[in-house]
Amino acid sequence: MSDRRKITVEEVDRLLRPGEHVHSFRQGGTCFIGADWPRAKILKAAKKFGAEVAGPGARGMGHGIALIDDTGLVVFEHDKAALDAFDPVEVATTP
Repeated sequence: MSDRRKITVEEVDRLLRPGEHVHSFRQGGTCFIGADWPRAKILKAAKKFGAEVAGPGARGMGHGIALIDDTGLVVFEHDKAALDAFDPVEVATTP
């Protein structure tokens, strides 16, 4: 995975978990706050603010699409098969 891989709105739509609402985590001080967002609102935010593939921590929690809006960081639940095909990650193995 690249350090910061920007993605288009069309890619966001394809990589999000299927459904009209998608779970998110928003940074809230020292914790994350979870909530569902309407898919259309996510795509509108991605168009306005840009989006990228999230880092390994968020991706490991199943929320591999990230954007930073006027309130801060928010990460969205991804379709694992779609994101793994789009942006493969190296898995550490024990020798």
